Amino acid sequence: MSRSVYAGALLLAIGLVTPRAAFAEPSATPAIALEPSGITGYGGAEFKVTWIADRVALLGGGPLFVLMIDRRFATGMFLNATEGDADGLQLAYVGPFVSYDLTPDGPLHFSLEAIGQVGTAINDTPAGARSRATHYGVEPRIALALDVEPSARVALTASYRFSRLDGELRPIGIRDTSGPVLGLQLQEGNFHGGTSHRNWSLSGCFSTRISTLAGELTYLDGGGTRVMFHDTWALGIGGYVTRDWFRSRPQRVSGGWGGVTGEYLFLPGALLRPWSGLLVAMGGIGRRTPEGDEVAPLFVVEPTIGAQFGVTEFLRVAAGGSYRLAACFECLAGESSRTTSGPSGVVELRFGDF
Repeated sequence: MSRSVYAGALLLAIGLVTPRAAFAEPSATPAIALEPSGITGYGGAEFKVTWIADRVALLGGGPLFVLMIDRRFATGMFLNATEGDADGLQLAYVGPFVSYDLTPDGPLHFSLEAIGQVGTAINDTPAGARSRATHYGVEPRIALALDVEPSARVALTASYRFSRLDGELRPIGIRDTSGPVLGLQLQEGNFHGGTSHRNWSLSGCFSTRISTLAGELTYLDGGGTRVMFHDTWALGIGGYVTRDWFRSRPQRVSGGWGGVTGEYLFLPGALLRPWSGLLVAMGGIGRRTPEGDEVAPLFVVEPTIGAQFGVTEFLRVAAGGSYRLAACFECLAGESSRTTSGPSGVVELRFGDF
């Protein structure tokens, strides 16, 4: 595909989600008012470099939500999972999170934190053998966060994951998932109480999609970060990867893609707001075989429609549907643009200064 075609697709995405009316201030009279509850908190993406079973791996995820109490104490839920393929090893866990901020008054926040963990560890071999174990753990850590704007902080974290597996992963030697962890986190939310009236703010989301890929039902997760203007329209970046927690065939087609996102929210100030979005992305699909990994590039355009429900000033729940239009020019054997395209059901947790 030529560069002019890519450029045209990106301009189309931006044009669809930035109508002229979006540049106006939102209406002063909401259809269904969302009264301020005074609850502060945040969510956000976190990327971790860690040591898992004698190998270095990348973990993605972060706080699904964090409630802040008196600016010092915070509690919530955390989610993390291996990104990509750590040589056939997959690890995912969810658990409670607690934090205590020792310096709440300044722009730099030093916190003592801990994450409880329960989840699944899976190991696939090129020959198709799969072993699975339950993962339990706790992760004490320290965090240093910097205020970068009223609705966003950037944090560096250092921790150690104390982990045990209820079972043994084959081949022999992959027994323990304990190890050191270094992380980079973007916290997006409402840190000071009240509802924002600024013209723009940062907003993020965790997104789960149930879709079809290569003729099979597939689970994808991911999300993104965007700049939102007047709490009405936004531009940003986002992406998704397939997960294989419940399948018995490691040779199935998997994939991932990321790119530019745009969206528009209707009914400013309403509790339930219709929402439309568009993703224009590049990525790829792959298949693990005894002979080696097969990969192919993929171009994706994915429109989405749905609605968002306001829970607090920093948290919304969104649901809807999308259709992935994929172009696979040099595809895997037996696959095509038609088999890599498909509908998706979408559920998202969104966080920001709403």
